[in-house]
Amino acid sequence: MKKLSAALVISIALSGCGPTPAPSNTPAEQSSVSSSSSESANKPAIVATKDLCQLLPASEVSTILGYTVTSGESMMPNGPTLTSCKYTSSDTSKGYGITIIANYDNDSQTAQAAYTDAVNFQRQALDVSVVSIVNVSSVGEKASLTSAPMMGTLIAVNKNVWITLSMAGKNEGRDEAIEKVAQKAFEVL
Repeated sequence: MKKLSAALVISIALSGCGPTPAPSNTPAEQSSVSSSSSESANKPAIVATKDLCQLLPASEVSTILGYTVTSGESMMPNGPTLTSCKYTSSDTSKGYGITIIANYDNDSQTAQAAYTDAVNFQRQALDVSVVSIVNVSSVGEKASLTSAPMMGTLIAVNKNVWITLSMAGKNEGRDEAIEKVAQKAFEVL
């Protein structure tokens, strides 16, 4: 179980890598001007920082799950290519909550490569006698779901965004809930 926990933490931490994102105009984003004039000819002048907790509020996550989760809070500072949100539940009979880390960038090849690296790492690091790892076709372009008795983790990529979504709790309905929340995260990012 220690090996499983360590691998999940490492795969979540790996989701913090990636290049600068494309600009966006949603209210949940903050903008700053890019300072490099030589690079600005090839890159957008505005770098947008997305806030997943605002883009995907706890009320929407609660509706998807069918039980109440508290307002999300970022797990780390949002940056120009990274956002995160943690939603918690006080009713542990339903689930313990969900953690989402999203890496969005301006280069879909980088997102695809990061997804592949994270999935390969997870497949090598986890004990397959304790967990199952399956490809999921209902989320994004590619997705891999790791399911253990008390934890499920989805790594998925869609265009220029890749996410890691983890949910603790019993498996009954958990994996389907992970897929639905991940799909909604892709929609808002």
